[in-house]
Amino acid sequence: MNCIQDYSYHDGKILSIYLIDSCAEVLFEKWDCVRIKLIFEDYWELRDSHSIGQNIDELLVNASKGIIDRALKNALDDGVIEEKSFGMNSYSFTSSWSDSVIFEIAAKNVRIEEHIC
Repeated sequence: MNCIQDYSYHDGKILSIYLIDSCAEVLFEKWDCVRIKLIFEDYWELRDSHSIGQNIDELLVNASKGIIDRALKNALDDGVIEEKSFGMNSYSFTSSWSDSVIFEIAAKNVRIEEHIC
């Protein structure tokens, strides 16, 4: 099984984002035309800044404590979970043009499906 960090995201782009129940599916096309579907399971928080179609520089894992803090605060405020049972990671895509984060998500797990275009 491939890990999200096994792939290079440089010069690729996000093609689509679908939210299905507690999953967020991100279809990503790498520079070499390989498409991968990133399935973020049990996501709690998502921030998108017009990421679809933009060139990506890199994917950062656990670089954003802010999105995890927001997800944790919202879940605790809603009485959904206790802090000790909260185990999630943050995933942040940065833009090739501005080095700013254009998509970030806090989720418990991510699965990857690979497809050739």
